[in-house]
Amino acid sequence: MGNVDSGASGMIDGMLTGESEMPAGTKCKMVVSYEDESGNVSTTEEEFEFEVTPAVQEDFGVAMDVPEEKSFPMTPVVVVLVLVIVAATAVILIRRKKKKAALAEEEDLAD
Repeated sequence: MGNVDSGASGMIDGMLTGESEMPAGTKCKMVVSYEDESGNVSTTEEEFEFEVTPAVQEDFGVAMDVPEEKSFPMTPVVVVLVLVIVAATAVILIRRKKKKAALAEEEDLAD
């Protein structure tokens, strides 16, 4: 694990893998053995509570519990655009028809 200078303190960091499920609050014991610079082995024990839950299969390809983003509603936009185009076309055709009728009336009056 490494060396700790005389009189200094150190920290141990580790990972545990459970072999079977254990309910919360299960008492466990950690035993750490180490030797000093003279080669004398010392052992210390520490009790702690631990819980082992069933393994969870992680799917890194699909995010879980993430709501789908709602896309912009295109159907209403398309309907409005079509209605605007139809209305504009109708206005243009009506104006042309009135203009032709006015020109025809002027020609009739001129004759």
